[in-house]
Amino acid sequence: AASVSFTVSNRGSAPSNSISVPVKTGYRLTVTGGSGSGTYPAGTVVTIQAKAPPSGESFKNWSGATVANAKASTTTLTMPASDISVTANFAAVYTLTVVNGSGSGSYFAGTAVAITANVPPAGEAFTGWTGAKVADAHLASTTLTMPAAATAVTANFAAGYTLTVTNGSGSGSYSAGQVVTIKANAPPAG
Repeated sequence: AASVSFTVSNRGSAPSNSISVPVKTGYRLTVTGGSGSGTYPAGTVVTIQAKAPPSGESFKNWSGATVANAKASTTTLTMPASDISVTANFAAVYTLTVVNGSGSGSYFAGTAVAITANVPPAGEAFTGWTGAKVADAHLASTTLTMPAAATAVTANFAAGYTLTVTNGSGSGSYSAGQVVTIKANAPPAG
């Protein structure tokens, strides 16, 4: 380690003992669950990378010191003038299968996943979601909070009937028995 020496002297006298003070030129970065550990000068931009995740898990985020992108498995951090540590966190991922719609994939438990039903086949209308619990089973686009298990959800369709509302809103294709909200336009002035 580098050091700085000081010598103290009074006017007219010989210098007294010198003092050596160590100067820290680098600070320790400890990366748990990844690479990038080492000693770096303050202000150095260091690249850190998470190791390969355990079987059945995926990289989730970095915790500890502040990093440029906590959700990226490879990111950077700027060394402060102190020793720091960061930890790569991993968690189990679960498969979501969306039948007749979009949103399928692998997700961490607790993730809010946007799902959307496909365009209904000709002559049919979206009737709702079945399977896993969704935020609103009657909306073609909704969300699902991923459980801690593989799960599936299905967009359902049935024969549709066309409703045309003149001078109002509510027109569309609906299934038999579906409750439809219609609204008349304001009457013309005069």
